[in-house]
Amino acid sequence: MDEATVRQHAEAHGAAVVRGDLRAAGGDLEGDALAQAADVMKQLPRELDGAEVETIELGDDVAEVRTRYFGEGRSEVVTSQWEGREGRPKITSMRVA
Repeated sequence: MDEATVRQHAEAHGAAVVRGDLRAAGGDLEGDALAQAADVMKQLPRELDGAEVETIELGDDVAEVRTRYFGEGRSEVVTSQWEGREGRPKITSMRVA
């Protein structure tokens, strides 16, 4: 995985979450991330105004992405692990930082 590809998918995922398209956002999840999603969503502002990918750290087989979600006068950062699955990056775990 290269940084540009991970960034493209992470930005698209953030945009899907902001617009409330949980079908598209859920399509990026695999493994532990499927179980963690509900808890992460509960910790985000209910009304989201935006999302910004702050950092991407590439490892050998995984990329760690920090995305800040904004809304209701506050923000939260979600740290997610992305791995190559089915020919594209997918989120395999996530947590609110």
